[in-house]
Amino acid sequence: MWQARAMSDKPATQGSATIRSTCRLCYNGCGVLVHVRDARPVHVTGDPDHPLSRGRLCPRGRAALEMLDHPQRLRRPLKRSGPRGGGQWEPISWDEALDATIQGLTQVSDRLGPQAVAFMRGGSKGTSDDHLTRLANIFGSPNVSTTSSICYAPCALASKHTYGFWAYPDMEHPPRCMVLWGMNPRATHPALHQEVVRAMSAGAKLLVIDPCAKAERAELQLRPRPGSDGALALGMARVIITEGLQDQEFIERWTVGFKRLCAHLEPYTPERVEAMTWVAAEDIRKAARLYATIRPGCILWGNALESGPNNYQTCRAICILRALTGNLGAPGSDILWSDEGELLRRSPLFTRPDLLPQGMTAQRLGAGAGMLPDFPYVPHQLVAKAILDDEPYPVRGVYLQGGNLLCTSADSQLMARALEKLEFFATTDHFMTPTTALADIVFPASMYLEHDSVEQPWHWPAATVQQRAADPGQTRSEGQICNDLARRMGSGEQAFADTRQFLDFYLQPSGLSFDEFRAKGVIYGPGQPRAHETHGFPTPSGLVELYSSTLEGWGVAPLPTYLEPAPLGTAFPLVLASRKSATFYHSCGRQLASLRKANPEPTLSLHPDTARPLGLGDGDMARLATARGTIVQRVRLDSRLDPRVVMAEHGWWFPEQGADNGFGWQQANLNLLTDADGPCGRELGSPTLRGMACRVEGLAGEQS
Repeated sequence: MWQARAMSDKPATQGSATIRSTCRLCYNGCGVLVHVRDARPVHVTGDPDHPLSRGRLCPRGRAALEMLDHPQRLRRPLKRSGPRGGGQWEPISWDEALDATIQGLTQVSDRLGPQAVAFMRGGSKGTSDDHLTRLANIFGSPNVSTTSSICYAPCALASKHTYGFWAYPDMEHPPRCMVLWGMNPRATHPALHQEVVRAMSAGAKLLVIDPCAKAERAELQLRPRPGSDGALALGMARVIITEGLQDQEFIERWTVGFKRLCAHLEPYTPERVEAMTWVAAEDIRKAARLYATIRPGCILWGNALESGPNNYQTCRAICILRALTGNLGAPGSDILWSDEGELLRRSPLFTRPDLLPQGMTAQRLGAGAGMLPDFPYVPHQLVAKAILDDEPYPVRGVYLQGGNLLCTSADSQLMARALEKLEFFATTDHFMTPTTALADIVFPASMYLEHDSVEQPWHWPAATVQQRAADPGQTRSEGQICNDLARRMGSGEQAFADTRQFLDFYLQPSGLSFDEFRAKGVIYGPGQPRAHETHGFPTPSGLVELYSSTLEGWGVAPLPTYLEPAPLGTAFPLVLASRKSATFYHSCGRQLASLRKANPEPTLSLHPDTARPLGLGDGDMARLATARGTIVQRVRLDSRLDPRVVMAEHGWWFPEQGADNGFGWQQANLNLLTDADGPCGRELGSPTLRGMACRVEGLAGEQS
């Protein structure tokens, strides 16, 4: 068992020490060894004994000290002293900043009601996410706005509504077939990539479904039109059934709705799906046969599946593929894991929805749009529209926890206009960004090296220790800031006395205090193959619900559907997609010299046959346009791409350009091209972030 090396509340003032901790510069939660000398971290390395990451660190993890000591780090609370976005700031005390925030939010609430204040966040940051939800509930607002509709919730809720749990791959047996679907762990998850390599070394076959991923060792690679994965999954399901490749015994014993599914799949012939996805009909058949016949198999799915209006139904279709082939619950397939490491994450005992005033949940933005009733969050664009249009009611105050909304939300111009209209806006961050530059109050957030926490990787039901290894100075953790605000809301009885009390509360299911957890280091339970044979599936029927009566009762399609995009035209003849960076975590890290050296500027990838008629070569600058806007990025030629696809980089802004120039957020920002107006997914309100029509043009005289 992995053991953490414990330390006291304060870093040692003399000598050297090595502290085991968990990196939180993205959602992977890799283990690190923080080497401390005279109370200062001097080196961060991967922890070879960590049960998940096993010593591997990505470029972000290796840049931790660069971020910790960066001269542009926010170190003190700031108050705007000039016009919004004007770059004029006054350092103030923590008490002044907290009091001003409560005053600003309360003034909005007193006049318009607590629903007129939205509590927003960017990408997941672990336990601080739950602190934000708790703070909103204490305040009385139903509007917690997150990126969940395009990250995690589509897969999680589709899994819940199909078989009752998030199925993690059982890599230990190992699987004989692996499907990487919209995921490139080589770039985004080095630890998982090594698991895949190890399974392949043991003879596992690999199927890759991705528009451009590098897959030399794959048995087969499909390159579907971006956003068409749902149609592909339904086409594969039809092949499996029509060719008799399904696990009939599992279906008859453990599923409901098979006959209805068979009838539903009739239109999704390989030939029709080929027209929808650009994947050859014969390759659709090959992929279905590979996954269905080489068992056990697992599907490792990625965030690329979640970035559009088909996201939830696509994930439902993939969940059904697991069940049709018996690759659900069998050793070496996707299985249920012990929830021992989940602790109180997202538990109502912590988030306290009971504190919301009566009837307030029904006033959540989007509640009348028919979204899934068990989806508790508000998509960002609905907050922006409520600010601008006062529909269904006005929103005038925002507390934002660590999110660069101008670069990461659909339709950046819409979001910019909304934030500029706010009466009060407070935010937390490590650096000044295009978004924090619009705030009234900016709180300096500590980074993971500067506070204790319990961390939980998104892809594995475990809890690992995060230990303070550096003096935070005047920065505070985002969870602590939420707690400090709660104390000032007149709801001190709902606030924790200090961070330690919160951590002890969070760990209650384990029976450990945080000090005891320091010594243990990790909490996780084993995989539970064939758990359904003893307990059934945790669904209303106790079975895998191919046809969901629950969804039908909510007015949602009970079988997976697919909404085809508008056809391409002469004005916009190409399809635009993006991929996650191996260097940056969304919009983070553009200040760090080592990361910028590895990836100095935004690039768009084109097939050489697409670039040539446009007069574009490798390294040229090009204009990328959709019906929504225009940006400029540098061309990189990639013969792996379909000639109809453009692959661009998202999250770009330029800290070196300074606040006077808006940090360059309108130059290469992919979300200037995305549309918050639709079509958006019925189930989660998800906008289209990949798969929209676009065009590319050369910039005469600007090539360099």
